Amino acid sequence: MLSEKRIWIVGIVLALVLLAQTASASPVLHAVKWKQKGVYETTTVVMNVPYTVELYIYSDEPTTVTVEVVQDLVNWPDKVLARQTVQLVKGMNTVEIPFTCSGHVTADKFGEKPADLKNTRGVFVKVSDVYETSDVTTRLSTGTEVRLADFWFVSLKTEVTHNGQTTTYDAKDYAPVYSYDDVRCWGYIPENGNPVDWGPAIYFEFVIQNPEHPEWNAWEYADAQGFFEHSQTAPDWAAEDVCGERGVFYHITAYDEEGFVLAYDYYRASYMCAPTASITITSVIGYSIAAIGAVALLIGAIRLFK
Repeated sequence: MLSEKRIWIVGIVLALVLLAQTASASPVLHAVKWKQKGVYETTTVVMNVPYTVELYIYSDEPTTVTVEVVQDLVNWPDKVLARQTVQLVKGMNTVEIPFTCSGHVTADKFGEKPADLKNTRGVFVKVSDVYETSDVTTRLSTGTEVRLADFWFVSLKTEVTHNGQTTTYDAKDYAPVYSYDDVRCWGYIPENGNPVDWGPAIYFEFVIQNPEHPEWNAWEYADAQGFFEHSQTAPDWAAEDVCGERGVFYHITAYDEEGFVLAYDYYRASYMCAPTASITITSVIGYSIAAIGAVALLIGAIRLFK
């Protein structure tokens, strides 16, 4: 039998082994806050709106970890929205990471892959590989993951008619739009990937807020399939002093029946202006303009001193 002294020695060794294992444990994520426009905690992430996730990570020792903000897709590889390498100190660490969840990651065209639209569950954070195997129920219950809004824009398109020819662009592309072109903006706003039986209100806010042209802003309503559209004749970009620039053509915001915001997005454009015609005279009957100007100046001087 082991003596009492030997038992104590074995116990001390086991305790030291357990202590060493505890000291080398992975960093622990203690709390998460999701910020958006002054709201410091949220349980829902709206598409195409800037957010900041704030993490509290406890580490037993100084170490370097990778923190990722990830969009949770059921049957597809998760989409990394933001990644940051963080040097942790011993004790509690606060980490902030900005990110935006795009509404164009689940389907290119509405109706082609309806199952894809249901694959998006939410957005979660992970520290290195600590949360790689965590199930979604655990992440939701601990606040590591927040669900996405039920509504988001898909298949946003810009149709531009220039000189009688119509071309279709993705809304995220900078569609070339000349002054007075006819522009049609359209898209879908499904609920969890399914058509809705009521029409959310879509507010189109023009990029240039000219108070003399309130008609540039407009309200439209989605139909029972979630489809909406708005047509607008492009203004005179030269008069707005934006020729050759690129930016947003329309901001769009979807509202429910009670006036709550469902989703945000935008249509981009390149503000194109036709080149201005100019005529330059270089010679008259074989004489250069410089020579004619010199003769005229000489004649004027003679007349002046007569």
